[in-house]
Amino acid sequence: RARARGGSQIDRIVERGTPPARIFLAGFGQGGALALAAAAAAPHALGGVACVAGWFPPAAPGALTAPAAHLSEVPVLVMHGANDTDLPPVLANFTAARAEARGFANVTVVISEDANHSLGAEQDLRPFLLLPLPFPLLAAS
Repeated sequence: RARARGGSQIDRIVERGTPPARIFLAGFGQGGALALAAAAAAPHALGGVACVAGWFPPAAPGALTAPAAHLSEVPVLVMHGANDTDLPPVLANFTAARAEARGFANVTVVISEDANHSLGAEQDLRPFLLLPLPFPLLAAS
């Protein structure tokens, strides 16, 4: 149900005129799983998706289907704490492999040595969110 809501929210944002490439999804834990599932199910290339201390759910819509060509344009950031006892850090590489198998071509994995199931000092989303964008930023009027 949450995936359906996320997808419908993305559709509403696009219908209101926001280019899909300006939409970034990010989530922590289950939210990271939801962000990846929503990006994989989206019919257009989003600006990016970040999964922090989460995973790519095997039952996600489209997770086990043939890769969608537009996903190769979507950057994915997978971050995990090396000391996470809630979700083992090996899930980061599993998540990256599943994302690549689904068609995401630009997947980056960051394992933070100082973090557990939390955000560590090395886990900064700002560089990811400030990637060169395929469009000019709009000036505020």
